[in-house]
Amino acid sequence: MLELKKTYQKKQINFFTDEYYEYVSMLKGYEKTQVNRKESYYTTDNFREKGDSLYECIALEIVHQLHCQLKCEYCYVAQNTKGDEIKPVPADDIIEIINQASEIDQTTGKKIFGQVVFIGGEPTLHPKLPYLIEYALKSGLSPILVTNGVKLANLEYAKKVCLPGVVIVTHLPYLDEQGDVEHDTIVRFPGYSNTLKKAINNILTVKKDLNTFGKDIELVGDFVINAQTIKYAFEVHKYCRMNNITSFFERMRVSDDQRNKYLIPDPNDVKELLMKIYEYDRRNYPHLILPADQVSEAEELLKKIEYLITPAFTNACTMTQTGIHIKYNQNGFGEAISCVGQSIPHGNVKRNNLREILKNKVESRIFSEQKEFIAGPCAVCELYHLVGCEGGCRGNANASFNCGRASDPECLFIKEELRLNQEKMAPENCDDCPVREWASCSSYMDQYHKENGNLSKIEI
Repeated sequence: MLELKKTYQKKQINFFTDEYYEYVSMLKGYEKTQVNRKESYYTTDNFREKGDSLYECIALEIVHQLHCQLKCEYCYVAQNTKGDEIKPVPADDIIEIINQASEIDQTTGKKIFGQVVFIGGEPTLHPKLPYLIEYALKSGLSPILVTNGVKLANLEYAKKVCLPGVVIVTHLPYLDEQGDVEHDTIVRFPGYSNTLKKAINNILTVKKDLNTFGKDIELVGDFVINAQTIKYAFEVHKYCRMNNITSFFERMRVSDDQRNKYLIPDPNDVKELLMKIYEYDRRNYPHLILPADQVSEAEELLKKIEYLITPAFTNACTMTQTGIHIKYNQNGFGEAISCVGQSIPHGNVKRNNLREILKNKVESRIFSEQKEFIAGPCAVCELYHLVGCEGGCRGNANASFNCGRASDPECLFIKEELRLNQEKMAPENCDDCPVREWASCSSYMDQYHKENGNLSKIEI
Protein backbone atom coordinates (compact mmCIF):
# COMPACT_ATOMS: atom_id res chain seq x y z
CA MET A 1 0.00 0.00 0.00
CA LEU A 2 2.79 2.42 0.94
CA GLU A 3 4.64 1.72 -2.33
CA LEU A 4 1.56 2.53 -4.38
CA LYS A 5 0.97 5.71 -2.37
CA LYS A 6 4.56 6.79 -2.99
CA THR A 7 4.14 6.13 -6.72
CA TYR A 8 1.10 8.39 -6.78
CA GLN A 9 2.86 11.09 -4.78
CA LYS A 10 5.82 11.07 -7.17
CA LYS A 11 3.31 11.97 -9.86
CA GLN A 12 2.02 14.73 -7.53
CA ILE A 13 -1.27 12.87 -7.07
CA ASN A 14 -2.45 13.17 -3.49
CA PHE A 15 -6.23 12.95 -3.64
CA PHE A 16 -7.03 9.60 -2.06
CA THR A 17 -7.51 7.98 1.35
CA ASP A 18 -5.22 5.27 2.66
CA GLU A 19 -8.09 2.81 2.20
CA TYR A 20 -8.05 3.54 -1.53
CA TYR A 21 -4.34 2.70 -1.77
CA GLU A 22 -4.87 -0.44 0.29
CA TYR A 23 -7.69 -1.70 -1.93
CA VAL A 24 -5.99 -0.86 -5.24
CA SER A 25 -2.79 -2.57 -4.04
CA MET A 26 -4.76 -5.71 -3.27
CA LEU A 27 -6.36 -5.62 -6.73
CA LYS A 28 -3.13 -5.18 -8.69
CA GLY A 29 -2.89 -7.80 -11.41
CA TYR A 30 -6.57 -8.69 -11.26
CA GLU A 31 -7.50 -9.79 -14.77
CA LYS A 32 -10.61 -7.59 -15.01
CA THR A 33 -8.69 -4.38 -14.37
CA GLN A 34 -9.39 -2.98 -17.82
CA VAL A 35 -12.99 -4.19 -18.12
CA ASN A 36 -15.43 -1.32 -18.54
CA ARG A 37 -18.69 -1.61 -16.64
CA LYS A 38 -20.59 -0.79 -19.83
CA GLU A 39 -19.36 -4.15 -21.13
CA SER A 40 -19.64 -6.19 -17.94
CA TYR A 41 -22.75 -5.04 -16.01
CA TYR A 42 -21.43 -6.65 -12.87
CA THR A 43 -24.26 -6.08 -10.43
CA THR A 44 -27.25 -8.33 -9.89
CA ASP A 45 -29.14 -5.39 -8.41
CA ASN A 46 -28.99 -3.20 -11.50
CA PHE A 47 -32.53 -2.62 -12.79
CA ARG A 48 -31.48 -0.33 -15.64
CA GLU A 49 -28.71 0.08 -18.21
CA LYS A 50 -28.78 -3.54 -19.36
CA GLY A 51 -26.57 -3.12 -22.42
CA ASP A 52 -29.03 -4.48 -24.99
CA SER A 53 -29.42 -1.29 -27.02
CA LEU A 54 -27.34 1.42 -28.68
CA TYR A 55 -28.13 3.77 -25.79
CA GLU A 56 -29.72 2.92 -22.46
CA CYS A 57 -32.39 5.08 -20.78
CA ILE A 58 -34.41 7.92 -22.17
CA ALA A 59 -36.08 9.66 -19.23
CA LEU A 60 -39.19 11.76 -19.84
CA GLU A 61 -40.58 14.30 -17.38
CA ILE A 62 -44.15 13.77 -18.57
CA VAL A 63 -45.49 16.22 -16.01
CA HIS A 64 -43.87 19.40 -14.68
CA GLN A 65 -40.99 18.92 -12.23
CA LEU A 66 -43.01 20.48 -9.40
CA HIS A 67 -46.29 18.69 -10.18
CA CYS A 68 -46.25 16.25 -7.26
CA GLN A 69 -48.37 15.51 -4.19
CA LEU A 70 -45.24 15.52 -2.01
CA LYS A 71 -42.88 18.35 -1.11
CA CYS A 72 -39.85 16.37 0.02
CA GLU A 73 -37.22 18.45 1.77
CA TYR A 74 -34.47 16.37 0.19
CA CYS A 75 -35.78 16.52 -3.41
CA TYR A 76 -33.21 17.57 -6.02
CA VAL A 77 -35.72 19.67 -7.98
CA ALA A 78 -35.28 23.42 -7.46
CA GLN A 79 -38.35 25.22 -6.15
CA ASN A 80 -38.03 28.08 -8.66
CA THR A 81 -38.74 26.10 -11.85
CA LYS A 82 -42.46 26.75 -12.11
CA GLY A 83 -43.41 28.32 -15.42
CA ASP A 84 -46.57 29.47 -17.15
CA GLU A 85 -47.22 26.01 -18.59
CA ILE A 86 -47.76 23.15 -16.13
CA LYS A 87 -50.20 20.91 -18.00
CA PRO A 88 -49.12 17.28 -18.61
CA VAL A 89 -47.23 16.73 -21.84
CA PRO A 90 -49.65 15.76 -24.65
CA ALA A 91 -49.72 11.98 -25.07
CA ASP A 92 -49.11 12.26 -28.81
CA ASP A 93 -45.83 14.10 -28.16
CA ILE A 94 -44.67 11.31 -25.86
CA ILE A 95 -45.74 8.65 -28.35
CA GLU A 96 -43.60 10.33 -31.03
CA ILE A 97 -40.57 10.24 -28.73
CA ILE A 98 -41.19 6.56 -27.94
CA ASN A 99 -41.44 5.82 -31.66
CA GLN A 100 -38.07 7.45 -32.29
CA ALA A 101 -36.48 5.78 -29.24
CA SER A 102 -37.55 2.32 -30.39
CA GLU A 103 -36.20 2.69 -33.94
CA ILE A 104 -33.53 0.23 -35.04
CA ASP A 105 -30.06 1.54 -35.73
CA GLN A 106 -29.12 0.30 -39.21
CA THR A 107 -25.42 -0.03 -38.42
CA THR A 108 -25.65 -2.12 -35.25
CA GLY A 109 -29.11 -3.66 -35.59
CA LYS A 110 -29.91 -2.50 -32.07
CA LYS A 111 -32.78 -0.33 -30.81
CA ILE A 112 -31.76 3.28 -30.24
CA PHE A 113 -32.84 3.05 -26.58
CA GLY A 114 -33.58 0.11 -24.31
CA GLN A 115 -35.60 1.70 -21.51
CA VAL A 116 -37.99 4.60 -21.23
CA VAL A 117 -38.31 6.19 -17.79
CA PHE A 118 -41.54 7.95 -16.91
CA ILE A 119 -40.72 10.58 -14.32
CA GLY A 120 -41.85 14.01 -13.18
CA GLY A 121 -42.87 15.55 -10.87
CA GLU A 122 -45.17 12.64 -10.26
CA PRO A 123 -45.85 10.79 -13.52
CA THR A 124 -49.01 9.06 -12.27
CA LEU A 125 -50.65 12.51 -12.40
CA HIS A 126 -50.53 12.21 -16.18
CA PRO A 127 -54.02 10.99 -17.21
CA LYS A 128 -52.65 8.85 -20.07
CA LEU A 129 -49.86 7.10 -18.15
CA PRO A 130 -51.33 3.55 -18.30
CA TYR A 131 -51.72 3.88 -22.08
CA LEU A 132 -48.18 5.25 -22.45
CA ILE A 133 -46.72 2.34 -20.48
CA GLU A 134 -48.62 -0.16 -22.61
CA TYR A 135 -47.50 1.60 -25.79
CA ALA A 136 -43.85 1.54 -24.68
CA LEU A 137 -44.05 -2.20 -24.03
CA LYS A 138 -45.57 -2.84 -27.47
CA SER A 139 -42.76 -0.75 -28.97
CA GLY A 140 -40.14 -3.02 -27.44
CA LEU A 141 -38.95 -0.64 -24.72
CA SER A 142 -38.70 -1.54 -21.04
CA PRO A 143 -40.75 1.02 -19.07
CA ILE A 144 -39.46 2.26 -15.72
CA LEU A 145 -42.03 4.14 -13.65
CA VAL A 146 -40.55 6.39 -10.95
CA THR A 147 -43.44 7.20 -8.62
CA ASN A 148 -44.21 8.31 -5.08
CA GLY A 149 -46.79 5.50 -4.97
CA VAL A 150 -49.75 7.60 -3.85
CA LYS A 151 -52.04 6.58 -6.70
CA LEU A 152 -50.90 2.96 -6.52
CA ALA A 153 -52.54 2.73 -3.10
CA ASN A 154 -55.63 2.13 -5.23
CA LEU A 155 -55.38 -1.52 -6.31
CA GLU A 156 -57.26 -1.02 -9.57
CA TYR A 157 -54.89 1.76 -10.62
CA ALA A 158 -51.90 -0.34 -9.58
CA LYS A 159 -53.08 -3.10 -11.92
CA LYS A 160 -53.20 -0.62 -14.82
CA VAL A 161 -49.55 0.42 -14.50
CA CYS A 162 -47.97 -2.75 -13.08
CA LEU A 163 -47.92 -4.57 -16.40
CA PRO A 164 -45.58 -7.50 -17.14
CA GLY A 165 -42.10 -6.22 -17.93
CA VAL A 166 -42.49 -2.90 -16.09
CA VAL A 167 -40.09 -1.73 -13.39
CA ILE A 168 -41.77 0.21 -10.57
CA VAL A 169 -39.47 2.49 -8.56
CA THR A 170 -41.08 3.92 -5.44
CA HIS A 171 -40.26 5.18 -1.96
CA LEU A 172 -39.99 2.97 1.11
CA PRO A 173 -41.67 3.21 4.54
CA TYR A 174 -39.54 3.83 7.63
CA LEU A 175 -41.16 0.91 9.49
CA ASP A 176 -41.84 2.22 12.97
CA GLU A 177 -44.32 4.62 14.54
CA GLN A 178 -41.83 7.43 15.06
CA GLY A 179 -40.46 6.87 11.56
CA ASP A 180 -43.93 7.09 10.04
CA VAL A 181 -44.57 10.42 11.72
CA GLU A 182 -41.19 11.79 10.63
CA HIS A 183 -41.69 10.47 7.09
CA ASP A 184 -45.02 12.28 6.78
CA THR A 185 -43.32 15.45 8.01
CA ILE A 186 -40.36 15.16 5.64
CA VAL A 187 -42.59 14.77 2.56
CA ARG A 188 -45.26 17.19 3.88
CA PHE A 189 -48.08 14.76 3.15
CA PRO A 190 -50.17 13.69 6.17
CA GLY A 191 -50.76 9.96 6.14
CA TYR A 192 -48.16 9.30 3.44
CA SER A 193 -46.51 6.40 5.28
CA ASN A 194 -49.74 4.42 5.46
CA THR A 195 -50.56 5.30 1.86
CA LEU A 196 -47.13 4.09 0.77
CA LYS A 197 -47.51 0.80 2.65
CA LYS A 198 -50.81 0.18 0.86
CA ALA A 199 -49.18 0.96 -2.47
CA ILE A 200 -46.31 -1.48 -1.87
CA ASN A 201 -48.73 -4.19 -0.76
CA ASN A 202 -50.74 -3.63 -3.93
CA ILE A 203 -47.63 -3.83 -6.13
CA LEU A 204 -46.54 -7.04 -4.42
CA THR A 205 -50.07 -8.45 -4.82
CA VAL A 206 -50.02 -7.72 -8.55
CA LYS A 207 -46.52 -9.20 -8.79
CA LYS A 208 -47.65 -12.40 -7.07
CA ASP A 209 -50.67 -12.71 -9.39
CA LEU A 210 -48.47 -12.22 -12.45
CA ASN A 211 -46.00 -14.83 -11.21
CA THR A 212 -48.73 -17.49 -11.30
CA PHE A 213 -48.86 -16.95 -15.07
CA GLY A 214 -45.08 -16.93 -15.51
CA LYS A 215 -44.95 -13.15 -15.82
CA ASP A 216 -43.31 -10.55 -13.62
CA ILE A 217 -42.65 -6.95 -12.70
CA GLU A 218 -39.71 -5.60 -10.72
CA LEU A 219 -40.26 -3.49 -7.63
CA VAL A 220 -37.36 -1.18 -6.75
CA GLY A 221 -37.30 0.53 -3.38
CA ASP A 222 -35.81 4.02 -3.65
CA PHE A 223 -34.39 5.29 -0.36
CA VAL A 224 -32.61 8.67 -0.30
CA ILE A 225 -29.82 8.65 2.28
CA ASN A 226 -29.53 12.00 4.03
CA ALA A 227 -29.19 13.41 7.52
CA GLN A 228 -32.93 12.99 8.19
CA THR A 229 -33.33 9.44 6.92
CA ILE A 230 -30.06 7.63 7.57
CA LYS A 231 -31.14 6.30 10.97
CA TYR A 232 -33.91 4.26 9.32
CA ALA A 233 -31.88 2.98 6.37
CA PHE A 234 -30.57 -0.34 7.69
CA GLU A 235 -33.94 -1.68 8.83
CA VAL A 236 -35.52 -0.53 5.58
CA HIS A 237 -32.86 -2.41 3.60
CA LYS A 238 -33.63 -5.59 5.57
CA TYR A 239 -37.32 -5.06 4.75
CA CYS A 240 -36.42 -4.89 1.04
CA ARG A 241 -34.45 -8.12 1.12
CA MET A 242 -37.17 -9.99 3.02
CA ASN A 243 -39.84 -8.84 0.55
CA ASN A 244 -37.86 -9.38 -2.67
CA ILE A 245 -37.67 -5.63 -3.33
CA THR A 246 -34.59 -4.40 -5.15
CA SER A 247 -32.70 -2.00 -2.86
CA PHE A 248 -31.84 1.31 -4.48
CA PHE A 249 -30.31 3.33 -1.67
CA GLU A 250 -28.99 6.53 -3.22
CA ARG A 251 -27.03 9.40 -1.73
CA MET A 252 -29.02 12.60 -1.67
CA ARG A 253 -28.18 14.85 -4.61
CA VAL A 254 -27.83 18.54 -3.81
CA SER A 255 -30.76 20.42 -5.35
CA ASP A 256 -30.23 22.86 -8.19
CA ASP A 257 -31.11 25.74 -5.85
CA GLN A 258 -28.81 24.36 -3.10
CA ARG A 259 -31.64 24.51 -0.55
CA ASN A 260 -31.11 20.96 0.79
CA LYS A 261 -27.35 21.20 1.41
CA TYR A 262 -27.99 21.18 5.17
CA LEU A 263 -29.24 17.60 4.79
CA ILE A 264 -25.95 16.20 3.48
CA PRO A 265 -25.14 13.31 5.85
CA ASP A 266 -21.84 12.83 7.62
CA PRO A 267 -19.61 10.77 5.26
CA ASN A 268 -18.43 8.56 8.12
CA ASP A 269 -22.04 7.72 9.00
CA VAL A 270 -22.72 6.85 5.37
CA LYS A 271 -19.70 4.57 5.19
CA GLU A 272 -20.64 2.85 8.46
CA LEU A 273 -24.17 2.25 7.13
CA LEU A 274 -23.00 0.86 3.79
CA MET A 275 -20.54 -1.54 5.40
CA LYS A 276 -23.25 -2.69 7.81
CA ILE A 277 -25.52 -3.40 4.84
CA TYR A 278 -22.70 -5.22 3.04
CA GLU A 279 -22.01 -7.49 6.00
CA TYR A 280 -25.73 -8.18 6.41
CA ASP A 281 -26.08 -9.15 2.75
CA ARG A 282 -22.89 -11.20 2.85
CA ARG A 283 -24.20 -13.26 5.77
CA ASN A 284 -27.84 -13.57 4.78
CA TYR A 285 -27.94 -13.21 0.99
CA PRO A 286 -24.53 -14.45 -0.23
CA HIS A 287 -25.99 -15.39 -3.64
CA LEU A 288 -26.62 -11.69 -4.26
CA ILE A 289 -23.11 -10.75 -3.27
CA LEU A 290 -21.05 -13.45 -4.98
CA PRO A 291 -23.18 -15.78 -7.09
CA ALA A 292 -20.38 -18.23 -7.88
CA ASP A 293 -19.52 -21.03 -5.45
CA GLN A 294 -15.86 -20.14 -5.47
CA VAL A 295 -14.59 -16.62 -5.87
CA SER A 296 -11.21 -15.03 -5.59
CA GLU A 297 -10.17 -12.64 -2.86
CA ALA A 298 -10.08 -9.87 -5.46
CA GLU A 299 -13.66 -10.54 -6.60
CA GLU A 300 -14.88 -10.44 -3.02
CA LEU A 301 -13.08 -7.15 -2.45
CA LEU A 302 -14.57 -5.69 -5.62
CA LYS A 303 -18.05 -6.47 -4.37
CA LYS A 304 -17.29 -4.82 -1.05
CA ILE A 305 -16.10 -1.70 -2.87
CA GLU A 306 -19.28 -1.69 -4.97
CA TYR A 307 -21.23 -1.04 -1.77
CA LEU A 308 -19.31 2.21 -1.29
CA ILE A 309 -19.75 3.73 -4.74
CA THR A 310 -22.11 6.54 -5.73
CA PRO A 311 -24.85 7.33 -6.53
CA ALA A 312 -26.30 4.13 -5.00
CA PHE A 313 -24.60 1.09 -3.53
CA THR A 314 -24.02 -1.64 -6.15
CA ASN A 315 -25.87 0.59 -8.63
CA ALA A 316 -23.43 2.74 -10.53
CA CYS A 317 -24.87 5.13 -13.09
CA THR A 318 -23.73 5.70 -16.66
CA MET A 319 -26.66 7.95 -17.60
CA THR A 320 -24.44 10.85 -18.67
CA GLN A 321 -22.66 8.57 -21.13
CA THR A 322 -25.50 6.34 -22.26
CA GLY A 323 -28.77 8.21 -21.72
CA ILE A 324 -30.88 11.27 -22.44
CA HIS A 325 -33.17 13.11 -20.02
CA ILE A 326 -35.98 15.34 -21.33
CA LYS A 327 -36.86 18.11 -18.87
CA TYR A 328 -40.12 19.90 -18.11
CA ASN A 329 -39.39 23.04 -16.09
CA GLN A 330 -39.94 26.79 -16.28
CA ASN A 331 -38.89 26.67 -19.92
CA GLY A 332 -41.55 24.13 -20.79
CA PHE A 333 -41.09 20.54 -21.96
CA GLY A 334 -38.37 19.51 -24.34
CA GLU A 335 -34.80 20.38 -23.32
CA ALA A 336 -32.56 17.31 -23.74
CA ILE A 337 -29.63 16.81 -21.39
CA SER A 338 -27.44 13.83 -20.54
CA CYS A 339 -28.90 13.30 -17.07
CA VAL A 340 -31.22 15.14 -14.74
CA GLY A 341 -28.26 16.59 -12.85
CA GLN A 342 -26.59 18.15 -15.89
CA SER A 343 -27.03 21.59 -17.44
CA ILE A 344 -25.46 21.25 -20.90
CA PRO A 345 -28.24 20.90 -23.50
CA HIS A 346 -28.01 18.63 -26.53
CA GLY A 347 -31.08 20.05 -28.21
CA ASN A 348 -34.83 20.21 -27.69
CA VAL A 349 -37.42 17.63 -28.78
CA LYS A 350 -39.61 20.48 -30.03
CA ARG A 351 -36.92 21.36 -32.58
CA ASN A 352 -34.76 18.26 -32.91
CA ASN A 353 -35.42 14.56 -33.41
CA LEU A 354 -33.66 12.05 -31.16
CA ARG A 355 -31.00 11.20 -33.71
CA GLU A 356 -30.02 14.88 -33.94
CA ILE A 357 -29.97 15.14 -30.14
CA LEU A 358 -27.77 12.06 -29.84
CA LYS A 359 -25.45 13.42 -32.54
CA ASN A 360 -25.13 16.66 -30.53
CA LYS A 361 -24.43 14.63 -27.40
CA VAL A 362 -21.64 12.69 -29.12
CA GLU A 363 -20.14 15.83 -30.60
CA SER A 364 -20.15 17.61 -27.23
CA ARG A 365 -17.63 14.90 -26.24
CA ILE A 366 -17.45 15.62 -22.50
CA PHE A 367 -20.07 12.92 -21.86
CA SER A 368 -19.59 10.53 -24.80
CA GLU A 369 -15.83 10.63 -24.12
CA GLN A 370 -16.18 11.19 -20.39
CA LYS A 371 -12.94 9.54 -19.29
CA GLU A 372 -10.95 11.84 -21.58
CA PHE A 373 -12.44 15.02 -20.13
CA ILE A 374 -13.27 14.25 -16.51
CA ALA A 375 -11.11 16.26 -14.11
CA GLY A 376 -9.76 15.93 -10.59
CA PRO A 377 -9.42 12.64 -8.67
CA CYS A 378 -11.76 10.72 -10.99
CA ALA A 379 -9.35 11.34 -13.87
CA VAL A 380 -6.64 9.22 -12.24
CA CYS A 381 -8.68 6.84 -10.09
CA GLU A 382 -8.00 3.17 -10.86
CA LEU A 383 -11.42 2.15 -9.56
CA TYR A 384 -13.15 4.15 -12.32
CA HIS A 385 -13.36 1.16 -14.67
CA LEU A 386 -12.26 -1.60 -12.33
CA VAL A 387 -15.31 -1.31 -10.09
CA GLY A 388 -17.42 0.48 -12.65
CA CYS A 389 -18.26 3.63 -10.71
CA GLU A 390 -17.66 5.62 -13.92
CA GLY A 391 -17.04 8.84 -12.03
CA GLY A 392 -19.81 8.37 -9.46
CA CYS A 393 -22.80 10.70 -9.53
CA ARG A 394 -22.15 13.19 -12.30
CA GLY A 395 -25.16 15.19 -11.17
CA ASN A 396 -23.65 15.71 -7.74
CA ALA A 397 -20.40 16.84 -9.36
CA ASN A 398 -22.23 19.38 -11.51
CA ALA A 399 -24.38 20.63 -8.61
CA SER A 400 -21.32 21.14 -6.42
CA PHE A 401 -18.95 22.75 -8.93
CA ASN A 402 -21.17 23.92 -11.83
CA CYS A 403 -19.12 21.73 -14.14
CA GLY A 404 -20.04 18.47 -15.83
CA ARG A 405 -16.38 17.45 -15.85
CA ALA A 406 -15.73 17.72 -12.11
CA SER A 407 -15.19 14.79 -9.76
CA ASP A 408 -17.95 13.54 -7.47
CA PRO A 409 -17.64 15.08 -3.97
CA GLU A 410 -19.61 12.16 -2.47
CA CYS A 411 -16.83 9.65 -3.23
CA LEU A 412 -15.62 8.09 0.01
CA PHE A 413 -12.18 7.33 -1.43
CA ILE A 414 -11.30 11.00 -1.88
CA LYS A 415 -9.80 12.73 1.14
CA GLU A 416 -12.60 14.46 3.02
CA GLU A 417 -10.80 17.80 3.15
CA LEU A 418 -10.58 17.86 -0.65
CA ARG A 419 -14.13 16.85 -1.58
CA LEU A 420 -15.45 20.41 -1.87
CA ASN A 421 -12.21 21.98 -3.02
CA GLN A 422 -12.93 23.52 -6.42
CA GLU A 423 -9.24 23.73 -7.36
CA LYS A 424 -8.70 20.02 -6.74
CA MET A 425 -12.05 18.61 -7.90
CA ALA A 426 -12.79 20.60 -11.06
CA PRO A 427 -10.85 21.76 -14.15
CA GLU A 428 -8.56 24.71 -13.63
CA ASN A 429 -10.30 26.52 -16.50
CA CYS A 430 -12.48 25.89 -19.54
CA ASP A 431 -9.70 26.17 -22.13
CA ASP A 432 -9.74 22.52 -23.22
CA CYS A 433 -13.49 21.96 -22.84
CA PRO A 434 -15.26 21.10 -26.14
CA VAL A 435 -18.38 23.07 -25.14
CA ARG A 436 -16.59 26.16 -23.84
CA GLU A 437 -17.95 28.41 -26.60
CA TRP A 438 -21.63 27.91 -25.76
CA ALA A 439 -22.24 26.03 -22.50
CA SER A 440 -23.87 28.19 -19.82
CA CYS A 441 -21.39 26.92 -17.22
CA SER A 442 -18.38 28.09 -19.24
CA SER A 443 -16.17 30.96 -18.12
CA TYR A 444 -16.00 31.84 -21.83
CA MET A 445 -19.75 32.46 -21.77
CA ASP A 446 -19.44 34.59 -18.65
CA GLN A 447 -17.00 36.81 -20.53
CA TYR A 448 -19.26 36.77 -23.60
CA HIS A 449 -22.23 38.00 -21.52
CA LYS A 450 -20.13 40.79 -20.02
CA GLU A 451 -19.03 41.96 -23.44
CA ASN A 452 -22.43 41.63 -25.11
CA GLY A 453 -24.88 42.85 -22.51
CA ASN A 454 -25.90 39.45 -21.08
CA LEU A 455 -27.36 38.13 -24.34
CA SER A 456 -29.12 34.80 -24.20
CA LYS A 457 -26.97 31.73 -24.50
CA ILE A 458 -26.45 30.14 -27.89
CA GLU A 459 -29.06 27.51 -28.74
CA ILE A 460 -28.33 24.19 -30.33
